[in-house]
Amino acid sequence: MRILKKKKGFFANVVLKLPIEKITSEFEKKFRDRIKPYSELPIIREVKEDDYESIVPIYNKAYKNLHAKILPINIDIVRDMDEDPESVILVAEMKDSIAGLIILEFEGPNSEYVTITDWAVSPKFRRKGIGTSLCIAAWDYFKPRGIKEIRCEVYVNNPVAYNFIKSMEFEEIRTDYY
Repeated sequence: MRILKKKKGFFANVVLKLPIEKITSEFEKKFRDRIKPYSELPIIREVKEDDYESIVPIYNKAYKNLHAKILPINIDIVRDMDEDPESVILVAEMKDSIAGLIILEFEGPNSEYVTITDWAVSPKFRRKGIGTSLCIAAWDYFKPRGIKEIRCEVYVNNPVAYNFIKSMEFEEIRTDYY
């Protein structure tokens, strides 16, 4: 991944895609096998209003050190995203705590693809299969809904996130500048 120098007034995201037809049973098995060694796996489910307060600090910590123009969220923003019919928020629950989240939005002329707009795991739960579990859950959620591909935007100066998403076999499409 290339690291771009910050230029005043903009930042860049790499856009990646994973076509749904690529998610075969063999493909899924590879990733399900990746998380098998973990002694405890999260329960992945749609967000509930009771989760909003837990999501805010996870999200804000994940984006705090990126040096991009990503504003912190609050409970009202989470509520708005949850109530938006074009968005889905899935959470990973471990030990009665929210360990991570993935926010997805339907896009395209006929909502034929989904973009992962945010993907965050609490620092104390990282490297435990949570991110991979959230990705698998997104596949499971959208495959029966006729989605053609899943897309993801990653801040270009976030190599950890970029490398993780590439490890999930997403393919780079382009770089968008904002």
